[in-house]
Amino acid sequence: MKYKKILILFLSVILLLSGCASNTKSVEAGYKNGFMFKYKDINICLGEYTDNILSKKELETVDYYEYQSCSFEGMSKIYSYAGFNIDTYLNDKSDKDRIYSIELLNDSVKTPEGINIGKSVDDMIAAYGAEYEESDTSAKFYKYTKSGTVLYFGTENNIITSILYQIEDIYN
Repeated sequence: MKYKKILILFLSVILLLSGCASNTKSVEAGYKNGFMFKYKDINICLGEYTDNILSKKELETVDYYEYQSCSFEGMSKIYSYAGFNIDTYLNDKSDKDRIYSIELLNDSVKTPEGINIGKSVDDMIAAYGAEYEESDTSAKFYKYTKSGTVLYFGTENNIITSILYQIEDIYN
């Protein structure tokens, strides 16, 4: 229960930092040089069309829901899988859904660098380095930036409690 409260707080902070805007940047083929999540043998890039990923037989959707986006025109969609969620967006009316964020939900999945929920901040720094931004609210957050993507780690007592991949700035 404690982790769920921290996760909700973490996502609230991210949404507040993102804000609600009406314009989005154009994303060609995803952020191939940015942070990437790997599930089984599937590389999942932020900004990538979802039909390239969601049709993979290795991905079994556990849950799915849509909501009216305040940031993008139309509906955003969240696809839930065992251990992670994929959140989508549209660039414009004629575009197809693209991956906006990937949230790791538990220790059953990990980053390609081997970091999962439950690892220490020292493990995170060993894997990603000391070039991060840090924010300290009721929980401590670490932000790594790479080629238009960010990787957030929420922590409590030097233990990772949440991990979120997100496009850095799709707002104009």
